[in-house]
Amino acid sequence: MAATDRLSTGEPRPIYRSSRRVAGWLDQWLAISNETCPAERSRGADRKRLMDWEINRKARIVGPKTMLGLLLRVRTAARSQFARIRSGRAHAMAGDINHVGTLGNLKHEMGLEEFNAALRMLADRVPNSVEYQQLQEISLRHRLTSRLLELDPFSDEYKAAVLQIYRDLRGDERPYDPGRDEASRMVLPANLWSGASPWSFRDTRLVSEFLLSWGQIMRALALPPRSDATILEYGSGSGQLLLCLARLGLQTSAVDIDAASLELLRAQATAMQLHVRTEQAAFGDGFGEETFDRIIFFEAFHHAIDFGPLLSRLRQRLRPDGLLILCGEPVVGTSVPSVPYPWGPRLDGLSVFCIRRYGWMELGFTEAFMLEALHRHGWLVEVSTLPGCGRATTYIARPYVGKMNQVGEHLSLGPHDATWEGFEGSHRWTPGDLIATFPLPDQDSPSQVTIEASNPFPIDVNVTLYDGDQSVQDIVVAASSDHIKINLGPCHSAYFGIRSAGTTPSNVWPTSNDPRRLGLMIHGIRVDPIVISSDAQSR
Repeated sequence: MAATDRLSTGEPRPIYRSSRRVAGWLDQWLAISNETCPAERSRGADRKRLMDWEINRKARIVGPKTMLGLLLRVRTAARSQFARIRSGRAHAMAGDINHVGTLGNLKHEMGLEEFNAALRMLADRVPNSVEYQQLQEISLRHRLTSRLLELDPFSDEYKAAVLQIYRDLRGDERPYDPGRDEASRMVLPANLWSGASPWSFRDTRLVSEFLLSWGQIMRALALPPRSDATILEYGSGSGQLLLCLARLGLQTSAVDIDAASLELLRAQATAMQLHVRTEQAAFGDGFGEETFDRIIFFEAFHHAIDFGPLLSRLRQRLRPDGLLILCGEPVVGTSVPSVPYPWGPRLDGLSVFCIRRYGWMELGFTEAFMLEALHRHGWLVEVSTLPGCGRATTYIARPYVGKMNQVGEHLSLGPHDATWEGFEGSHRWTPGDLIATFPLPDQDSPSQVTIEASNPFPIDVNVTLYDGDQSVQDIVVAASSDHIKINLGPCHSAYFGIRSAGTTPSNVWPTSNDPRRLGLMIHGIRVDPIVISSDAQSR
C-alpha cells in the first residue's frame, strides 16, 4: 500500500523512501524543540509551527540505511544546543531537584536498608525525570559481590548466586518467573501518543537519546532503500521503534511477554494504519519457527536470565546473512559500582527500584563478558558507538559458524583484539613472532578451522598453529603465496592461535616505509563443527 503525505490542502502526494532532503529541516526542528531560554520560547514556538509545515511539505519517508545521516544531524544539533545552554541551566537543574525531586541528597553508595528508606519517599509513584537521574547516580552494596568475583561467570553456581542477589533486591524468595515478573502493570493511556514511553517523560534530552539509538539501529540494519525485509523485535514494549520501521515499509513483527505493552502497540499501529504483527511469548519464541532477516533487542536483552541458550536459539531464527542487533543494553567497559562483576543484577538505584517495585530482571554486563558470551554461542560482533550517547552503543552480531568470515572488517574480538594488528579492509596481519588468537564457539563437537591467508613477502614464513595454548602444527608458507587455505583441526579449546615469523616490510621492499614487524596476512577464517559419528563416539 503506497503511503501518502497530506498537506494542508488535503491533497495526497506520494512519499519516496529517501532521507537526504529532510535532514536539514529536522536539524532545525530538533534545535527549536530543545530551546529552553524563556526569551526565545514564544518565537521558537512560531518557528516550530512553520518548520512542522515545511517538514510535511519537503520530507520524504526514509530508507533505513540513509536514515543515519538524518539522526546523526539530530545528535549534532542536540549536543550543540545543550552546550549553548549548559551554563544557564546548571542552577535551574539544581532548583528542579529541590522542588521536583523528593529523594533529597542521596549518597553515591549505600546499603540496602538505606536505599529502602529513600525508596519509601516515592510511595506509589513512578520516578519523574529528575528522580530518574538521581536514582541512576547511586549504587548499592551487596554481600554476594565478592563471591561472584571468585566464580566462573559461565557456571551454574554463578547463575545461582545471581538469582539470590535478584531475590534479595526484590525482597522475597519466590523463584523468578518471567511471565509474572516481567509484567509492566501498564494500562492503556488516554493519549496513545504522549502517554507512551519515552514521550511520557516529557524530557527532550532523554527522548533525544532514544532517537539517536533508533538511528543507530536503523543504520545497523544495513538494508537498501525500499526494502521489504522481515524484522523481529524481542521485548518491543510499546513498539515505538517498530512503528518507525513499519512506516518504512519493512515487514515488522513484535514479541513481548507483556500483554499490556502489545495492546498499546496494536492500538497505535491501527491508528496509524500500519501492519505490525504481535505475539505474546518469551525471548526466542513466537511466530512458530519462522526466520527473519533481522532480529532486534532494544533495552530488552538484559531481561534474559538464560541469555546463553537464548543466543544459541537466535541463530536458528535468522535467515542466511541475517543480523542480530542489540542496542541500549547496560554494558560497561570495566566493572563499576553498579555492575561490579562480569554480569548480574545492576545495583544502581533505578535498576533496584524496578526490581523491587515490579520484579523485573535488570542485568548488567561488562563488555568483555558480553563479547565472550556472543563468541561462545557462535556470533562475531561489530560494536558501533555514538560519542556523547552511551545508550546508542550497538552490538551488531552475525553467526560465524559454517561460512568464511572476513577478518579485515571492524569485528570486536574482545581480549583477542590486542593480539592482532589493526584492520586493513581486505585483511588483518598477525604480529611477527607473536601469537594472534581467534575465538571459537562452544559446541558439542570439536571445530575444524580453515584460514585464508597470503604471504606477500619474497621470503618463506614459518607458521605455528595452536589449539588454545598448545602448539599442534608447524607449516611453511611459501614466498609470494596468495589466498592459500590452511586447515587446522580438530580444535577443542575456546580459541585457536597463529604464530608467524616476523618480517619488516621496509627491509624486504625498497619502496616501503612500513617499520612494523608483520607475520601472516589473514583474509578470512571459517569455523565448522566436526561431526563425529555415533560409532566413533562409542569406540
